[in-house]
Amino acid sequence: MSEQNQETPQEPRGSASRRAVLRLGAVAVPAVVTLKPAFAAGNSIMNCEIPMDKWVDAYGQPVAPGTKNAFAPPSRPYLGEEIRNRTRPSISLTNGDTLSQDAYNAHVEYIYKLQRGQPGFTCFHSIRNSQRRV
Repeated sequence: MSEQNQETPQEPRGSASRRAVLRLGAVAVPAVVTLKPAFAAGNSIMNCEIPMDKWVDAYGQPVAPGTKNAFAPPSRPYLGEEIRNRTRPSISLTNGDTLSQDAYNAHVEYIYKLQRGQPGFTCFHSIRNSQRRV
């Protein structure tokens, strides 16, 4: 009986008890699980594509091909990173011109007006949501 009433020896000050280490591990695991998908989403946003096959005016409104003062679509889809960072890529347009800053700005205006169901909307929506979290 006397053995049951004896106190367990105290651990040296500054060292973590087994129980404290287990509690810390229980808190750390959900944090890792939570951060991993967020990192993956960030990578997919940068690599997603926003196709653009319409001619647009300076305000991003679709116009008929060949309209005066309108901009042709780019020769390839925009990457999410190019839209998120507002960096003009060095690509050509489908009519052979190089992408000017004015053409890029018009294309971005068009992309900002994308609606659900249009090609590129999901990519752009992810970009917009990621910018709100930053």
